[in-house]
Amino acid sequence: YTFSVEVLNSTVRKETLKLWKGYLRAEFYDDSSTRDSSTLISSTDLDVYDPTTTATPPDQWETLSGTIKAPAGATKGRIVLGLKDFKPGAAGVLNFDNARVAAAGE
Repeated sequence: YTFSVEVLNSTVRKETLKLWKGYLRAEFYDDSSTRDSSTLISSTDLDVYDPTTTATPPDQWETLSGTIKAPAGATKGRIVLGLKDFKPGAAGVLNFDNARVAAAGE
């Protein structure tokens, strides 16, 4: 599967991302013995937005993406977006848009 999302580190409201990193993660689950829950069997960060190393300037959309094969036994998958690597002084906002999961090759 190919996972992707667009991210924007905006300066419009003076909330540019500082120290945080944005991530795109793929999680896969199997069916568990209970009716309404599943067991996490795989969690992989596919791509990371780091405001200190990206070549994309603020106020321009950047695509995070990655391809991964579902592990054996997986019956469900999900895309997870968020911020990580909290440090003192971390602040700001990262906008996420157009999140997508597609069969690889589409």
